[in-house]
Amino acid sequence: MRKTLSGVYVLLLCLGTSVAAAREREAAVRNIYLSDHPNDTALQVYVTGQVATVLRFEKTCDAQGPKLLGWEGRFEPPVVGGRSVLLVPLQNLEPEDRLPLLVKFTDGAEVPFIVTARDGQGDHQVNVFPDRRASKAVHAALADALVRERVLREENDRYRKEKTSPDHALASLLVSDGIRQTPFVERKKWLFRDGGVEMAVRVYSGKAKAAVVFHITNQDTERQWSDDGFTNLALEFFRDDGLQQGYVLLDHHLARE
Repeated sequence: MRKTLSGVYVLLLCLGTSVAAAREREAAVRNIYLSDHPNDTALQVYVTGQVATVLRFEKTCDAQGPKLLGWEGRFEPPVVGGRSVLLVPLQNLEPEDRLPLLVKFTDGAEVPFIVTARDGQGDHQVNVFPDRRASKAVHAALADALVRERVLREENDRYRKEKTSPDHALASLLVSDGIRQTPFVERKKWLFRDGGVEMAVRVYSGKAKAAVVFHITNQDTERQWSDDGFTNLALEFFRDDGLQQGYVLLDHHLARE
C-alpha cells in the first residue's frame, strides 16, 4: 500500500473571462538620498525605452557633463539644463544592462549613478537630495512614508475583503473536498509523477468562474518535506498559447538574512 507522507493543496480561482491582464508601462517620480559613506555603491536610475527620465538636483549641473558610458546608439545625447539632467533611451534596456553615469556640478562635486532597467518600469523624474536632513529632503521623505502607509493600508483592506469574500469561501470548500457544496463541476484531471512527487491537477468550471486545484504528494519515505528556513523557488513564464517562454531559478541564497 502506498504511504503518503505529506500533501499540499494549491488552488487558483479565476473570475470572469480573463485570467490576467498585462501591466502597462508605468512612469514614476522617485526621491533618492545620497550617502557620505565611502563604501556605498552608486545609486540606480531606471529607464524605459522612448520615455524621458529627468534627474533633478539641489545645485547647478556642469554644462560640460554628464558622462554616460555606452550611450551611443542606445540613448539620445544626455542634456543638461540648470539643475536637471535629461536621459532619453532609444530602446528598452535589460536588467543586466548597467551603464555608468557621472553627473558633475559647477562647484566641482561629482555624483555617480547606474542607469539600468527594472520590470518594464522607468523613472519619470528622480529627485536627488545630497543631505537627507535638509528641509526639502525631510519633506520628501515624509511624503514617501505617507505613500507607503497608504499602499499598505489599501493592501491590508484588500486582504480582509478577500478573506470574507465568496471566492475565498469557494476556494476553502474546493481544497477541503467540499465540491458538492459549490457550483463547480470537474471537467479535466491529470496525474503527474516525477521522482518521489505525485501531482494531481483538477480543472473545474462554474458560473462565470473557473478553478484549478493542485494536490501535491510527497512519496519519498526517506525525505520529509519541511517549511522551515529558506528554500529555492522556480519562476516560469508562459505565453497565452501555453508555450513556456522563460525559466528563472530563485536561489534562496539571494535573500540575505
